[in-house]
Amino acid sequence: MTDVRVASAKAEKSTADGTWQVEVTLSPADRTRFAALTSSLAEAPAPRNGFAVIIDGKLWGNPL
Repeated sequence: MTDVRVASAKAEKSTADGTWQVEVTLSPADRTRFAALTSSLAEAPAPRNGFAVIIDGKLWGNPL
């Protein structure tokens, strides 16, 4: 996905391990796009079932 519209974002420090976590709320259209993306990823075999978070060309997360 490119050109994602974030409706809101909130950063909090985890009480469990002290790491930072970011909660992002997507625009309605991008929620639909993200749901379609994750649905197709769920059906793919590893390692083709993962995704990375890249913001302004920098890798921020690679949730598995």
